[in-house]
Amino acid sequence: MPEPIYLRGPVEAPSGLPPWGSEELRVDFIGGPYRISGLDEAQRGRLIRHFGERGALGGGVLGTPVELKVRRIDAGHFKPIHAYDGWEYNAFDLAYFPGRVLTAGLSLLAELRLQPPLSATLWTPLSDHDWFPGIVFENFFRLVVAYRLLGLGGALLHSSGTLDANGRARLFLGPSGAGKSTIAGLLQGQGHRVLSDDLNAVLPAGDGFCVQRIPFAGSLAISDAPEGRHRLIGCYRLRKALENRLEPAPSAQALALLLSCSPFVNQDQRRVDALVTNLRRLVSRVSQSALYFVLDGPVASLLAAEANHT
Repeated sequence: MPEPIYLRGPVEAPSGLPPWGSEELRVDFIGGPYRISGLDEAQRGRLIRHFGERGALGGGVLGTPVELKVRRIDAGHFKPIHAYDGWEYNAFDLAYFPGRVLTAGLSLLAELRLQPPLSATLWTPLSDHDWFPGIVFENFFRLVVAYRLLGLGGALLHSSGTLDANGRARLFLGPSGAGKSTIAGLLQGQGHRVLSDDLNAVLPAGDGFCVQRIPFAGSLAISDAPEGRHRLIGCYRLRKALENRLEPAPSAQALALLLSCSPFVNQDQRRVDALVTNLRRLVSRVSQSALYFVLDGPVASLLAAEANHT
């Protein structure tokens, strides 16, 4: 693999390093519950504040949890990062192997063990630090959730997700700058509720797919959408235009777009075929369209009219 961005040496899983402490936390999000062990008191407190009471639970979550372990590592393993170096807080070094994935990022090193049951270990030099919950742990958790959803027949998608007045979910996709946060804010002002303007989780449900809110947001950090799973009725490729209109998206184009918006797993040559299988099923069961929109247009009414005719 290329020279690591974040580590002084190769991306390897260390052994024999101790936990930060004896605290643990259960987090109940899609694909969970997840049991996080090896925390100290400061880390646990910061995760509770970060995820909020709806997600961070002290215990009693039903189901067999996905085990996530937190371990201490010396800061000397990581290269010094300066603001002027052009680094991105959500970029990673990634190495893919049979049965496992290794990653390194800003003050984090992690290993995912993919043989069922999925488990993962996070090594970090940070404890009571502002970066721990939102940069170190959340970036680690995003990777875990992506592979957890893959194994459940779904995907983690870079997208904006909204719910209309009838509780129907839609996902809006496109490359950086396509308008994912813009369309979420526009629809929010027209009666929709925002799931996330950054990452959304999709899973098969009956003969279709559903979306569930997860705690990974972009510029619209506060979601007013209800908990639970919501029927997905459409995926939309965003295109800024001078008028609002919808066009059907060919299946091949829709599949390519979804694949490009599936972080981490779409780079994994050992598992990308399984991801494509999941996404083909999504394309075959959920409407795929191109949405041309203007910044002040009545997009919600256009989407409602489409839904009423299908």
